[in-house]
Amino acid sequence: MLCSEDSPQLPSTRAGIYKAVHEFFIEKASQKTGHDKDYIERTIIVPLAKLSFGNYNKKKHLTEEDFKDLCCSPEDACQVGFLSEVVTVGSLLNDIRCYRFGHRTLQEYLVAIHLGKITADERLAWLQSKNVYQIDAIVVFLFGQLNNEDLVSTASAIMREMRFQPLNFSKLFYYSCLKSHLVLHCLNELVGRNISDKLKSVLADNCPPHIHLSRDCSISCIQGVSMILSLIKEKNTVNLTFDLDITKNFVPLMEQLKTSKCISNVQLNYPKDGMKFNEYLDALQAGQALSWVRTICIGHPDISKGEPKLNIGRHMFSMKLQGCESMGFSLRFLEAVMDQECSYARGLKGLHLADCHLNQECFDMLQQIMKSFSRHIKYLNISNVNASTFRVADLLSNIAGLSNLCSLNISLSSFERQDRNNFERILQKNSLTKLRLTKCNFSGELPEALRNCFPKMSNLRNISLFSNEVQDSPAFRQMISEARHLHCLQSINIVRTSLSDETLEALTSVLSELKDIMWVTLDRIGSNHHPSKFQNLFRAIAGCHRITSITLTGMHIGDALMPSLCKMVESLKDLQDLTLWQNAMSANALEDLSKALEHRPNKLNILDIADNEGSRSERVVELLQRNCRSVIHD
Repeated sequence: MLCSEDSPQLPSTRAGIYKAVHEFFIEKASQKTGHDKDYIERTIIVPLAKLSFGNYNKKKHLTEEDFKDLCCSPEDACQVGFLSEVVTVGSLLNDIRCYRFGHRTLQEYLVAIHLGKITADERLAWLQSKNVYQIDAIVVFLFGQLNNEDLVSTASAIMREMRFQPLNFSKLFYYSCLKSHLVLHCLNELVGRNISDKLKSVLADNCPPHIHLSRDCSISCIQGVSMILSLIKEKNTVNLTFDLDITKNFVPLMEQLKTSKCISNVQLNYPKDGMKFNEYLDALQAGQALSWVRTICIGHPDISKGEPKLNIGRHMFSMKLQGCESMGFSLRFLEAVMDQECSYARGLKGLHLADCHLNQECFDMLQQIMKSFSRHIKYLNISNVNASTFRVADLLSNIAGLSNLCSLNISLSSFERQDRNNFERILQKNSLTKLRLTKCNFSGELPEALRNCFPKMSNLRNISLFSNEVQDSPAFRQMISEARHLHCLQSINIVRTSLSDETLEALTSVLSELKDIMWVTLDRIGSNHHPSKFQNLFRAIAGCHRITSITLTGMHIGDALMPSLCKMVESLKDLQDLTLWQNAMSANALEDLSKALEHRPNKLNILDIADNEGSRSERVVELLQRNCRSVIHD
């Protein structure tokens, strides 16, 4: 019905579609009543928009009483199509007619119409009194309706509030399009419009630098990303992840990427067709002299028909492969790595192989790569690889030869006495700023090597332990205790690594001494700890006043611990992201958390309370949203 000979296609934006619905209703009402469309707009739509605004979020039906001060009746509104009469309530002698909007989004569109007609100060005051994620549809409609001048002031006020960006950007993988892409949906409303330089500047300053285009994303997300690429001029600031899908054509966007100076990293997940995948690589011109795409990650390839040579140029900065179960594809990837330019001034800086299947030929090529690029490689990841013919520890002597290595992620499931010297050579050079140990065995020499080297690693800023085999040994506890010598440490992350009460005590003692810590992640470290151990832990974290991000997940934190947790949150004035999923918090406990957040000087950026009993309470979520830009809940 919305399509005609003059307009055979639906509008491409959400605001455009609802504008078409709006105009369709007015046209039909004009035909029914004999009044012109301006009369319908003036006498019915404008009053109804004001009523929609006044009753927004009241969660009750409209009655005739609501219309007594308006120049239109509920019957008029029903005739236009925005309202419908519902079941009459009351007694036989005193019936009350009730009305409701045909759809919640129709009411939100009318609210946006009213916001567009009031003064800029009134509009901004109302918007700033709300959590943008509670009024996301209204915000999108405003971007589609407002003129450049009004949109500059509106965008300046709310863009930062809707910029969904976890400090740990790898978490974007867990959040759906619905939760994280409000900015993209708003930018899509501006595609094709002539926007002012002042508005471009406001938008560019508030665009998210890390974007994940998932399979849930629509064309509006893709066009929003295209808008970001045209707005941002600063080099190497945008990281973009694609979940490849046969139903979407990313080629035009990828062709735009190759000329976008702002692009920093491109990740291509789940390629299934070799020809189509190389078509994407051709569009990006990754590693070619005239392309800005110099860092690429290939995630979870599943190309069944052969393993084609990868169309990657010789000027890559960093190359990553993760989740590859095909040894043939891993080999093709390493061949592309070997083809990289290697000169005194230029060479590959980053090589990442995570969760990949490798054979002996891959191992030999890895050794050759590390010899060829020994002066160039700064970032190395060889973690959780599936290799039956060699041990990752066999590469330690080659890794020790990397003269400028500053970041290492490695899996040492087998670590023997003869490996210790090479590993200590790597650590004692004191060049590492980041060390991540994934699926390592801490039962033997490894904790001793770390314990001995920690006092000499003054440059280490980030240490992570992921999915490790830890036996409750004095050596492991002593290793944790020696981390107190890492005086410049800014981030400590322990994930899927069970800690005993004694080890947790050692960690608590360390945290009480490391005053530069900014990130703490404790994820599934065991749920059987005595509550007093967690209380001491929270007290130690509360003393780290520079902390901006805390993750405490899968730890069975319940209501009894909420007072200690609230004190910690109140004391951390710089805290931005708080992740508490998979715990045991009731609605009452989360309500206590909302009260603690009220005492903070600044809103949280992101609060994740998913997989807690209380996160299903709509009332509690609304309370939390008053002091958090984004609340992730069930």
